[in-house]
Amino acid sequence: MAMLALGLAALPVPGCLDDLPPTATCPGEAERSLGDCTPAIQTVLAENMTRCFRVEEMECITGPRTKCSCVSDECPAPEPECWPGRDCPALVFEKGGPEARCYHLDPGDIGASFDEQQQCLCGCAGCAAVCDGKGPALGALTLDDNQQFFPVVFDLGTRLPRQGKLGIYGRMRGLANFVIVAMRGDINVWEELVPLHYYAFLTPLQNDFDEQAIVDQPFVAPAYEWGGYDGRPNLLVLFPQLSDEGGLSLFELDCLVPFVMPR
Repeated sequence: MAMLALGLAALPVPGCLDDLPPTATCPGEAERSLGDCTPAIQTVLAENMTRCFRVEEMECITGPRTKCSCVSDECPAPEPECWPGRDCPALVFEKGGPEARCYHLDPGDIGASFDEQQQCLCGCAGCAAVCDGKGPALGALTLDDNQQFFPVVFDLGTRLPRQGKLGIYGRMRGLANFVIVAMRGDINVWEELVPLHYYAFLTPLQNDFDEQAIVDQPFVAPAYEWGGYDGRPNLLVLFPQLSDEGGLSLFELDCLVPFVMPR
């Protein structure tokens, strides 16, 4: 697989408070509870081949669907946003310090215009731009057999500053077993992409969303730092495995948020 190249507001309101709507949960709670994913995982493992989970095998996360391809209004952005501008989740400030700044993605920045099923996704890739309690499901088994499918691409464009130290915030549930690779280059010229660094995410199979803010990883590597535009990442690429030997993932990715700390 390509991953081998790594080597690696409150205002006064008249009237009774009882008349006010309930306070929104931010980030959003899970839209639905997980079903039993064990049978689907056992089926895929028994086949022992690199492949995406099929639509019916992801229903424990997505609920009943007839296809995994995106529906245009599947994930409308909530109002107001949880973290407007370059604001961040509390966990980011805890791990990255008070000067951390987040760089939120737009739905169109996710997926590189590939069909969701080519990326082992079920549901809109762009739903991972917003932490609203609903994101695409990703199900894949990868083996050390040189087979591959399209990874999930997050296009940063020129968002990131001239220098800084990169962290990645993710919110997910299910069996998450993946790396995010920071890269530079043109996604349309895959063989010329330059991998810069990777960030590993791992969670047990669980119903509740787990949030992680990955900066320095003990026994793995420190966070990626750059000191000029030539070193600035412009892509984040999700591979559903932690090593070149492969792995299994079946999870819902509510959102992914890159953040930058001063060097």
